[in-house]
Amino acid sequence: MGVTRLYGYDDPEMIGRKTGLRYVGEHDLTPEEKVNELQGFERQFFKHVMGGKFAKKIYRLYEFEF
Repeated sequence: MGVTRLYGYDDPEMIGRKTGLRYVGEHDLTPEEKVNELQGFERQFFKHVMGGKFAKKIYRLYEFEF
């Protein structure tokens, strides 16, 4: 696709310092209470693939406010 640059942040508070936004917190993309509402294959998939330690390191949802 022609991507020549890739950016990532391990410290979300640094984003706030650079933009003026206030870091509120980090949210899980697959919260356990929502995964438990699923059934069958979907539940197993999200629980083991999207809810594992590796996924939690690479899929992060940061919350900021003005």
